[in-house]
Amino acid sequence: MSNLVSWSFYTLRKKIDPKQWVKSLGIKNYETFKDELKKRGIKVPPLEMVKDLFVETIKQKKEEKEIKTSILELIEDTKYLNETLSKDNIQKKNKK
Repeated sequence: MSNLVSWSFYTLRKKIDPKQWVKSLGIKNYETFKDELKKRGIKVPPLEMVKDLFVETIKQKKEEKEIKTSILELIEDTKYLNETLSKDNIQKKNKK
């Protein structure tokens, strides 16, 4: 015997936009979502039913990873250029 309400019932009864609700609570993933629903006495829906609530977060993480990778590549390129320039400057000084 359970007094839990379904996620669908909860969103309809409270007249909430699920994406806005998740965003306003700072929920970033399904695990946090499940924890929040359990605290509120709401049955946790299967991931397949609500995964689109987290698509934005997944895209954002992917973009952040791509940006970090690009930054690391730029740092490596800069190090290489600095080393090359330093070697060139040393060679020029030695020729003088």
